Amino acid sequence: MPRRIPQPKNVKAGVGQLPLEMESREKSIGMQCRGIFSSLYLRNNFTQSEAFPSEAEVRPIYEKFQTLWFTLNDAIYKRNEAFTREKFILPLFEALGWLHLPEEHMPKQHAGLRKRPDYSVFSDPKAYQRASEAVDTLALFRESVTVIEAKKAALGLDDAEQTGSQRLFPSQQVQEYLRRAADNAGNRFFNWAVLTNGREWRL
Repeated sequence: MPRRIPQPKNVKAGVGQLPLEMESREKSIGMQCRGIFSSLYLRNNFTQSEAFPSEAEVRPIYEKFQTLWFTLNDAIYKRNEAFTREKFILPLFEALGWLHLPEEHMPKQHAGLRKRPDYSVFSDPKAYQRASEAVDTLALFRESVTVIEAKKAALGLDDAEQTGSQRLFPSQQVQEYLRRAADNAGNRFFNWAVLTNGREWRL
């Protein structure tokens, strides 16, 4: 039987913290909004953008990858990050038409980073080509519209990794990418990044 998606624990937010439970209006659009965009903006404004695809365009991709997720379900929770990336995340990028460069093809010079992101994403083929020829991570970031950090399906996005010597939380890695993706004057090359374990996608 396919594994059920884990449900959030019944934990209450502390004083001054944002509520952890998904509100009813968030359930209606299938996402949680925590300080970046309001659910009202996403539902009424963002969806009216010319860049926002129609339901008819999105539904075939959604249904294909919903089926794939449940097909992989038992295996994907038992395997490592590389399995999640290869079997689910990378095929999704390709279906969406995202131009991306994986970590293994990024420059070895890290621009002060402890780790490189799993993917950089590009807006057009010229930017992708320039990034492919970059000699350091900073030059790569200059051409990117964002970066994506991927984790294995079994790892919660608020949980520290249990392998390796650094034991970083996923959000720490993303924050480091955002801090480093800037020129000498402090101008950022991109202002947001994506964190995912395949099951949950966080901006």
